[in-house]
Amino acid sequence: MQTKEILALESANRGRIVLIKEGIFWRAYQRSAYLFWHNIRELKVTHKYIKTVKSDVFYVGFPAKILEQVLGKAKVKGWKIEREERKVQIITGQEVTEKQFEEWARPFAAPIAPMEPEEVKASGQAQIIEQIRRFPIMEKTPLETQQF
Repeated sequence: MQTKEILALESANRGRIVLIKEGIFWRAYQRSAYLFWHNIRELKVTHKYIKTVKSDVFYVGFPAKILEQVLGKAKVKGWKIEREERKVQIITGQEVTEKQFEEWARPFAAPIAPMEPEEVKASGQAQIIEQIRRFPIMEKTPLETQQF
């Protein structure tokens, strides 16, 4: 299933955990990942920015061999399960608002490096220029100069 299809499915998601089979793993994306993380198991959340859809994507995944354990936890909670070949839907009835999802996803987003002020960059450049000026080129071999 393509990322665009997954995001379309998740944008219409109302109270379901949609698990999608990818290779030997089952993954839950976006709102499904939120519901899975809060109700079944707090797995590691992966964040990626997908250029083709120009969107951040959050997902959790687990090996196919533990699917039955996951479904067992869902059955204990009394949730309905719909199975297809490469997709499993767990109907929780718990709707996730956009605000809830964004607050949950924020800590998992890749940290943005703080911008350095121009003064710091300028002083760094000035230091490098000063080191070059002070380098004793007449006293060094060509190899030492190249390594500098």
